Amino acid sequence: MLQVIEEIKKIHPLYHSSPASSEQIKQAESELQLTFSDDFKTYLSHFGAVSFEATEWMGLNVDDYCHVVVATLEARKYNEHFPKDKFIVEDWHMDNYFILSDKSGNIYSWDNGTEAMAYESLLDYLKSCLNRASSK
Repeated sequence: MLQVIEEIKKIHPLYHSSPASSEQIKQAESELQLTFSDDFKTYLSHFGAVSFEATEWMGLNVDDYCHVVVATLEARKYNEHFPKDKFIVEDWHMDNYFILSDKSGNIYSWDNGTEAMAYESLLDYLKSCLNRASSK
């Protein structure tokens, strides 16, 4: 769990919001009627939300467009097949393409209604984001 935090700390420049409290995290889970993965909770409690290069992860203590609750509820509203047991980690802002996670920490791509397993952890997805950034 803490490995993803250590890797995020190495990113420069890194922009992040205020860390989320355990009460804020519980409230967000309640609003979404799901449970965040342990890695995502740890991420929220350390950073709130992050942005680096062309990557913007959802979180708490941010504007609506990067707020995990607002974005996930909006996706559910406009996409009848959006999975109720998952939340948005990153919105690519391209034709309903999202990166999702479930309570066990698996990471999925969701492309206009088609869901596919993409990574086994938030750390694996972070490594992919960093590789994408370094290839530019």
